[in-house]
Amino acid sequence: SYVLIFSGQTFTTEINNLRQRRNDIDSSQWQRRGYLPHFDSNNAIQFITLRLADSLPREVVKRARLILNESDKNQNKQERLRKYLQIIEDYADKGYGSCLLKDEGNAIIFRDTLLSQDATIYSWVIMPNHVHFLMKRSPAVTLSEYIKRLKQVSTYRINARLGKQGPIWLREYYDRYMRTETHFERAKRYIKNNPIKAGLVKDISDWPWYGELSTTGNVEL
Repeated sequence: SYVLIFSGQTFTTEINNLRQRRNDIDSSQWQRRGYLPHFDSNNAIQFITLRLADSLPREVVKRARLILNESDKNQNKQERLRKYLQIIEDYADKGYGSCLLKDEGNAIIFRDTLLSQDATIYSWVIMPNHVHFLMKRSPAVTLSEYIKRLKQVSTYRINARLGKQGPIWLREYYDRYMRTETHFERAKRYIKNNPIKAGLVKDISDWPWYGELSTTGNVEL
């Protein structure tokens, strides 16, 4: 196994602070970059999804974006966002595109890049054409800066390994902050079950590209 230690950081303390974070989060700002709304807060634990640039057919991306921009008075923004995400999720585990992360070398590069960035990673999974992780960023960077850096570094390293150039990630990323302990645990289960749901393995112990922060403050890979 492969273990990283986050000194001075315990899982229990983070969970106990979720209630206080809800109060702090209320005064933070929502931002919009590209097509999706993004939430940023120094105190938020967030669920993040990144997808490879070719993980979705162009017509699917176009159709999903049209839904976000609909002006139907009978649908609020949350309903349009839900429909957008449903269209995306319908293709999430179909293995569309080149699936660069199916390659062990590329998966190792992303794993090591993710775990070396300025953030606490509570749970993560690398799928063939997308990744999910639960994280709390450092106050030294904004969420958009963190995601930009993660994409840039992993892109550079994977391209260098493959002898290629150009972007490998879809421009848009999805984020959702954890409002309650129940929400947090639900997100962890979703991440853990993703390879099983996709039919890649029957037991998560058989999937090498999954890890989580244990109750003692360790990340077990």
